[in-house]
Amino acid sequence: MDTYSMFIGLGIALLFFLPIIYIIINGSSSERKTLKRMKSFGNGQQLTFSNLEIIGNVALGLDAEKKQLLFNNNVSNKKSDFKLVDLTQLQNCEISVRNAKPNEIECIQLDVDNPKEHHELLLYNEREEDTPFIDAKVCLHRAQEWQKMVNKLKVS
Repeated sequence: MDTYSMFIGLGIALLFFLPIIYIIINGSSSERKTLKRMKSFGNGQQLTFSNLEIIGNVALGLDAEKKQLLFNNNVSNKKSDFKLVDLTQLQNCEISVRNAKPNEIECIQLDVDNPKEHHELLLYNEREEDTPFIDAKVCLHRAQEWQKMVNKLKVS
């Protein structure tokens, strides 16, 4: 009777933990696939990335040597819809933060401006349900690091 109860408990525990483990493994493999697609796109453009990262639903890649920023605004979409920004033409890179309440961040966005284009990289949005979970303060910190890296490459 005791071994039977143990097997039932173990079976219930497995039924509970297996979906969680599957979600974790599936999420990390999709991130790896996205970063791999970014690298192959960059190789086609002769880019060597010094930084590659996924923040929320945005994939970012930076080639500091050639001063190029590569991004995909919708990682959950499996298409390789990458955009390349020449940082030698960069006018401005700043963070926009919208607060719902005094200490509650609703939206974090990295704005990249060139003479011809304006790109809004929505890194965090509290209201969107299909974006990966990320803490707002962690996202803000990562956005500040990317802002510093991009602005450092800006030609004055």
